[in-house]
Amino acid sequence: MKNLEDRLNEAMVTRCYGPDADYKRGYIEALKFTLRKHKENWSIKDFEVDLKDTEKNLENFEGDYKEGILSALKFNIKIMEEKEHGKQTSTSTN
Repeated sequence: MKNLEDRLNEAMVTRCYGPDADYKRGYIEALKFTLRKHKENWSIKDFEVDLKDTEKNLENFEGDYKEGILSALKFNIKIMEEKEHGKQTSTSTN
C-alpha cells in the first residue's frame, strides 16, 4: 500500500495541462479507490474482477481520463502480484 500512497502523493503534486491533466485526474481517482478498497481487505481477485468490470463499463469511452483510471488499477494489481510472488518465493526457500 505504501507504493500506492507514494504514487498518489507524486501525482497530486505534479502539474499537468491538457490531456495529461485528464490522465492525472483519472489516475488519482483510481488510486484513491484502490487505497479505500485495501482498507476493506480486497484480494487480488477482487481487484481483477473490478478491473474487468471497469474496462467493460468504460468500453464506449475514449480518452486520457479513462487511460489514467485503467493504468492505476493495473498498477495496483501488478504491485499486489509482485508482493504475492515475493511471499511465495520466500516461503519456498524456507
